[in-house]
Amino acid sequence: MAWGEVAALADGSLDLLVVTTPLEVVGQCNRREELLAVFGRQVSGVIADAVCSFLNDCYTKLRPGGVLVAYRGAEAALPDGWSDEWLTLDWVTSNGAEPLCSLQGFNGELVLAARRTREHDAYDEVAEFTGLSRSEVQRRCLLGNWWTADRWYAANPTNAAEREAFYRTSDAYLFELTHWEVVDATERRALAGKLSGRMLEFGAGVGTLAIFSAEAGCDVDTYDIGERTSAFLRWRLKRRHADVADRVHVLGGTEELGVYDTITCLHVLEHVEDPHALMRMLYEHLMPGGKLWLVAPFREELTEKHPLHLAAHAQLTLDGLLAEVGADLVGWDQLSGYDLCVGRRPVEAPAATRLPETLSLARP
Repeated sequence: MAWGEVAALADGSLDLLVVTTPLEVVGQCNRREELLAVFGRQVSGVIADAVCSFLNDCYTKLRPGGVLVAYRGAEAALPDGWSDEWLTLDWVTSNGAEPLCSLQGFNGELVLAARRTREHDAYDEVAEFTGLSRSEVQRRCLLGNWWTADRWYAANPTNAAEREAFYRTSDAYLFELTHWEVVDATERRALAGKLSGRMLEFGAGVGTLAIFSAEAGCDVDTYDIGERTSAFLRWRLKRRHADVADRVHVLGGTEELGVYDTITCLHVLEHVEDPHALMRMLYEHLMPGGKLWLVAPFREELTEKHPLHLAAHAQLTLDGLLAEVGADLVGWDQLSGYDLCVGRRPVEAPAATRLPETLSLARP
C-alpha cells in the first residue's frame, strides 16, 4: 500500500499493513504539505517529525497484535540530517509497538517490522480530552514547534505580562508536548529510572516524565503555568493512568511546595523573565544531597521556529546558575539531543515557601 492510502483506512481494522512507499519520501511529502497548509509558505522542517507521526498513524490502523512492515531507501539516497535512529528499536518501542525485526535489504534499504501492543496512545488521549478528531490532533502535533510558533505570532506578545498570559492560556503546548511524548518517550522513561524519592517536576507540561517517574516509584508533585496542560494532566491521571494517580500531585499557583529529593526543570529557564530567581526558588526546595536536573538551551538560535526563547539569556550557562545558588555540579548527560545538567545541594535543608503567584514559564 502506498503512504497516501493509509489515512483512508479505518482505525483498528488490520492484522497486517505493508507500506510500499519509502519512509524518506513520506517525510518529504507529508511535512511539506502540512506546513504549506498551515503557514501558506515553505519553511524548514525536520523530515523525521513527519515519519514519526506517519508510523504512529499506521499503528492505529492495526488491531492489537497486528503487524506493520515499512522500509526506507539506501543510505546514499537519504536526505541530509536523516539517520537510522528514527527506525531503531527504541523509537518503535516508544510508539507502542513491539519490534520484530530491522533488517538490511539486498539493495541497501532498511526493512522494519513491528507489532502493535497497546490500544491507546497520547494522540488518542488528547483527542478524547479536546473532542477533536484523532486526525486533527495528529495534524497539530505533527507541526510541533511550528504550531506553537504560529500561535505566538498571532498573539504577538510584546511584554512580560503578555508573554505570561500566552503561556498560561494558550493550548499550543498541549499539542507540541504530546508530539514530543510520542517521539521521546523512551528517553524520558530512561531518565525517570534515574530519579528517586520525593520529586518536583517544575514545568511538567502534559506530565510525561511525572507519570514515568511515578511508575518507577517516585512520589511526584508537578507544576506548570499552562492551564490547559495542567487540566489535561489531571484528566489523564483520572481516566488513563489511575494506577499512578495517587503518586502524582498536580499543584496550583497557591499550593504549598515541599522539600524534595529530586527537582527537574526541563526547557523552562530559557523562557522565564528571571532565570536567576527561578533557580534560587528551586534550590530552596531541595533537600541536602538532593539533585537538580536541568535542560535549558539558552544559546539555541532565535529562529522562526523558536521565537519564544528570550535572547537576553543567550550568555547564561546551567553550571553558572548552579554556582550562583551554591549547588555542586554533579555532571552532564543528554536528553533528546540537549545537554542535561545535574547539580546537587550540599548543605542545609530549606523551609518550604509558597509558589509565587506570577512567574513566566513555558515549554520549548
